[in-house]
Amino acid sequence: MVQCDYCGKEEYMPFRCKYCGGYFCSDHRLPEMHNCTGDYQYNRSTTGRTGFTATGYSYSPPQRARTLGIFGKNEIRDLAIGLGIIILILFSSTWRILMQQGPLFLMGALLIYGLAFILHELAHKFMAQRLGYWAEFKISQQGIMLTLLSLISPFKI
Repeated sequence: MVQCDYCGKEEYMPFRCKYCGGYFCSDHRLPEMHNCTGDYQYNRSTTGRTGFTATGYSYSPPQRARTLGIFGKNEIRDLAIGLGIIILILFSSTWRILMQQGPLFLMGALLIYGLAFILHELAHKFMAQRLGYWAEFKISQQGIMLTLLSLISPFKI
């Protein structure tokens, strides 16, 4: 057992002060509670290896790629690829019905299906931008592969 250097109380698990090196009870473990002689009030700055002292945080958004209006550089291309894959899914699951109904029905189905996809994705983008986030439609390779897999499988994913 160790005695508290401040009050003499016996302690099984004393606290060791990292500033003065003394051992203290739970009542006197804080430097200001045992009249610490160490330099615990030293103002520690965040100086790194470069010698630069940080006084605050700053953030500047990254340089944006050239855009076409409100769309990113590759966003229209990615939307077109996504739309093409979605239309392939439409044809793979309902091609018999679409071909039996005639060209007008086919054009209407393509228009409705394509418009629904584009408006859905743009709703994601505009809502995120309204909330202050940067948003852009990007197509992923895994998503393309999974979607194309559903073209040949009996289960649509």
